[in-house]
Amino acid sequence: MTAAQACVKAGAHCITLQAEGDIHLHHTLSWLGQQTVPVIGGEMPVIRGISLCPATPLDVIYPHSERR
Repeated sequence: MTAAQACVKAGAHCITLQAEGDIHLHHTLSWLGQQTVPVIGGEMPVIRGISLCPATPLDVIYPHSERR
């Protein structure tokens, strides 16, 4: 089980992935986009994000952006 899967299983509503630390970033973001977590009155989609180290250029996240 990946860390992202463990977080969803534990009920996390918001998960941020570090771009430099996930070699399957696009796959993990896509998978998270299909996940929901229970909330009072139903379910909600998992909110997903990408974090960067200060020295990493923004170009790293453009391929993973929904607004390309």
